[in-house]
This record gives sequence, C-alpha cells and structure tokens, in this order.
Amino acid sequence: AVFRGMYLGGWDVVKDLVLPENPPVAMRWLAAQSVTTVAGTLCYPLDTVRRRLMADTANVGGGRRYRGALHCVVTIVGEEGWPGLYK
Repeated sequence: AVFRGMYLGGWDVVKDLVLPENPPVAMRWLAAQSVTTVAGTLCYPLDTVRRRLMADTANVGGGRRYRGALHCVVTIVGEEGWPGLYK
C-alpha cells in the first residue's frame, strides 16, 4: 500500500511538473521507471522491518527481540548501520 501510494503520487508529480505536454513514449517510460525505482528504494526499509518483526513473532520460546517497529529500526541501524535496512 505504501509503495503504491508513493508510486502513484510520484507519478502525478512527475507527470505534471517534469514531463512536457505530449511526451514521447520513451520519455514517459523513463519517467515511470524513475518513479518506480525511487518508490521502491524508499519503501524497502519498511519491508525489511516488516519481515524482521514477522520473524521475531515466529521465534517461539526465545522471547522477542524487538518491542515494535521503531525499536526494530533503531536496533537495525545501531547494530548494522543504515545499509542494514536494505538487507
């Protein structure tokens, strides 16, 4: 849902502010690919946190490592650095 919102919102901004009136198909394709790449890059850390939290709840008997989404982000960045959000 977050990715779709960022993609659609980004596409509207690019379409209205960057593209000319009747752009060629190649220019529209390049703009769409750029918006998709940016949206995916910005949303991937959220997916990493979601996966870590899901794996954490499946950890039966060992207790939970993360208290919530924000604690998960802080722990990942603290232990692995910012690139840890893109694993």
